[in-house]
Amino acid sequence: MLETLRNASKGWLAVILIVVLVGSFGLWGVQDMIGLSTTPTIATVADRKIAPDEFAREFSRFLLQMQRQSGTELSAAEAKALNMDREALDRMVTRLALLEKAKDLGLRISQGQMLDAIKAIQGMSDGQGGINFAALRQILDQAQMNQEQFMELVSGDMLREQLIRTMLGGVALPAGLEAALNRYRLERRIVEYILIDPARAGEIKDPDAATLKKYYDTHAAARYSVPEYRTITIVQARNADVSSQIQISDDEIKRVYDANKRLYETPEKRVLEQIRFKSELAAREGKKKLDAGTSFEEVAKAEGYKPEDIKVGEVSKTDTTVPEGAFAVALNTPSEPLKGPFGWVIVRALSSTPGTVKTLDEVRTEIRDRLVNDRARDKLFELTHDFEDTRGSGATLEDAAAKHKLPVTKVTIDARGNDQAGKPVEDLPGGDFLPRAFATEPGIDGELTEGAEGAYYDFRVDKIAAATKKPLEEVREQILADWRAAELEKRLKAIADDLVKKGNAGQSMASIGSSLGLAPLMSDPLPRYGQSALFAASTVNAAHEAKVGTFFDGPVADGKSLVVARLAEIQYAPEPPDSPTRGMYSGRLREAFASDIAETLANAARAEAGVTVDEKEFQKFHTGE
Repeated sequence: MLETLRNASKGWLAVILIVVLVGSFGLWGVQDMIGLSTTPTIATVADRKIAPDEFAREFSRFLLQMQRQSGTELSAAEAKALNMDREALDRMVTRLALLEKAKDLGLRISQGQMLDAIKAIQGMSDGQGGINFAALRQILDQAQMNQEQFMELVSGDMLREQLIRTMLGGVALPAGLEAALNRYRLERRIVEYILIDPARAGEIKDPDAATLKKYYDTHAAARYSVPEYRTITIVQARNADVSSQIQISDDEIKRVYDANKRLYETPEKRVLEQIRFKSELAAREGKKKLDAGTSFEEVAKAEGYKPEDIKVGEVSKTDTTVPEGAFAVALNTPSEPLKGPFGWVIVRALSSTPGTVKTLDEVRTEIRDRLVNDRARDKLFELTHDFEDTRGSGATLEDAAAKHKLPVTKVTIDARGNDQAGKPVEDLPGGDFLPRAFATEPGIDGELTEGAEGAYYDFRVDKIAAATKKPLEEVREQILADWRAAELEKRLKAIADDLVKKGNAGQSMASIGSSLGLAPLMSDPLPRYGQSALFAASTVNAAHEAKVGTFFDGPVADGKSLVVARLAEIQYAPEPPDSPTRGMYSGRLREAFASDIAETLANAARAEAGVTVDEKEFQKFHTGE
């Protein structure tokens, strides 16, 4: 489970390429707007200093976002034990370094572009072409920032997106590398093997009392204990609790559609090539050559570009990194010299996908749902404030819930959210509810907190049943079964290790099998990725890591026996070039390749900006000093 959470925070495409404004305030930190401060500095990017309290807010938002992505609850202490605070800091300084690079290149975002981006966030449009300021205030409160900081954050997101998309435009995986990786995928391994079944382990007698007690003591906490259970009263306020009270007319839907029609337009897309020139004069000289009959490729070559260097790929008409004239020129016709964000270029459009506009009927339900959701958010915001006022006046959790018609539930759960039968309890608040609930003393009034998907919750811990070990005698049979299984595995592994040692010392598989009265068998070709009816996944992996002629061992699929095997042969499965599987795999390879390029860009931006981390201050944060 912890590995799932750790993995959710990795991958350069996830870190850099996917710029999702709707989640940005929850994941990305905010720049310190106070230029002069005597507070310590945990890291510096160019002239930008990051104070420990600012990074603490960043880490809190980072952890919440990781929990939402993975569905795994984790305390700050547990996350620090996994070095996730280091990952959060790396992300933060990388983000700031990329922003510095974008600004150095002269990239700019207009206020109009920022406002359009904000209105495109779900729930942030008022439906009349403006911003829903109630929703904006809610976001600012949650993210602990002011409006100016939020606008700066959105601008930074857009600048980084421009930079990354421009630098990755036309990136292509080398054909030779793609072919080699596909060959690696299609590799098949054939092994010669014998099975070491449980009968080879001999009779396993019950252990003496001391051995059994030692095994119990070693594994009691993980296997033979009743976890701590808490009985908790919960009040939740969700959009669904208020959305049924909201009515939207057809006239209002039409007004919203007319005011925001551009949101339902898909702009034209073109596959472009471009030649970049050092100056306007060089661009005009290049155009003269093109007009005189020199090919586009020859002019590009004269400027020092290879054929793959001029490919931009498919871009949208709204892409600000592409000159507007690229969408006015006729297909397969070089444009006039155009001034773009990165200098003078001549563009050629190879193909075009026309833009489209969705009709009112096509988006009617979408608009109605969005308006209901927006108003429900506002109504929910008001409701929760009224609920807090009622609680502040001294009302109990139950009385406040009754006054505001909010549901009350009482649950008995462990720290993973399971009931006493070990089954997950449905409809618990998300976010950091479980860590908070298991860190709160009984009877202490809580405070209204935002959970998952904009819902709010308050709770009270009513009773705690402490974790206890089950008495040894109560679980004696289970302990005996577990001990026997462990002893069987140990004995079979010792036999397998001895046979592998003999095989790698020169003894043949036939000779090894003969000593056990077994005839070696040959496996079917084992794919690198996929299941085997006989061998466990770890054994298949071992086969693909072995060299021809070497011996290894591993479990069978049902886990009851061990296999001792020798890699006999390597084959390659045939696959047509147009195979859907090949296409899917190639797509993943290209994504990974682009991720590597993005990582290189990020590292270069960090090096150019100059990133320093005060390890002493970071360790203070890491250890909580």
